[in-house]
Amino acid sequence: MRGFASLANMSIRNFQRKFKAEFKRPVREWLNERRAKRILHNIRNTDRSIAEIAASYGFATSSYFTIFCKQYFGMTPSELRRGSKQTTPKGRQAVSSEFSRGGEPGSSLRRPKPHAVKNTK
Repeated sequence: MRGFASLANMSIRNFQRKFKAEFKRPVREWLNERRAKRILHNIRNTDRSIAEIAASYGFATSSYFTIFCKQYFGMTPSELRRGSKQTTPKGRQAVSSEFSRGGEPGSSLRRPKPHAVKNTK
């Protein structure tokens, strides 16, 4: 986030305020959604191991990576790879075909609790 603020020649706080006013969401939420989209693509479209994908995105443990995936997609990384489950417990679509085709991030992502996901990159 510091890099974005610097590029815009703004303080971090001013950048956060302007970003939220323009995009109707906090910067960190937007960044996590972009990150989740890339993670989903890697899980579904590469032969890389789940552990390798988790490490490449800065997750210290596989259990934290699993928590991240369950919060964003309603499924574990292995379930996402297998494609065995399509809905979340509340009947909401967990990973829609729109998201899989590269639709707008957040259109099919579950919103995690704000304190639950830390930026590890």
